[in-house]
Amino acid sequence: MRRAAAALALFVAACSRAPAPAPEPVEYASPGGRFSGRLPAAWRVDETPGENRLAAFFGPGTGTDAEMIAVSFFPAGSRWKTPLDFALAQGLGARAEPPRSAVVAGARAVDVTAERTVVDEHRGRRVLRVRSLLVPAGGGFFALQDFTDPARLADGADFENFLASFKPGTAEKRN
Repeated sequence: MRRAAAALALFVAACSRAPAPAPEPVEYASPGGRFSGRLPAAWRVDETPGENRLAAFFGPGTGTDAEMIAVSFFPAGSRWKTPLDFALAQGLGARAEPPRSAVVAGARAVDVTAERTVVDEHRGRRVLRVRSLLVPAGGGFFALQDFTDPARLADGADFENFLASFKPGTAEKRN
């Protein structure tokens, strides 16, 4: 009986401990100094460039379950002439909220959120929520995007922290 009481006391003590604090965010600086921002320490970084993508960051989880933040830069004269053109295109074929004004890195930005149905080769059709903050900078604009599965109920705190710490650097592409 005493052993059971002692085991129960240990169990209760273990359950009542505060959870370990989350690791401190880390400062990320893109190659060539194009931008920087703070991310949770456990996030994975993919610096494989795309036509306009500079980097992507993947949160906890794997594959299609991971939250993703992408940073792209669209120079003047590219496919999207203005941030508003990009924002309006995000709403095509999707349930979109009207674009809103925001401030990122001290600059006026456009904030647009859309939910669209995508086809995932592993999970079939599903809904994806995409929030885009479009920030004018040196001869174009940055698109800071958060991709989440609404079913995961992500609170957006990691993206908000990234936005609060985002600093544009040199906008021109370097080869």
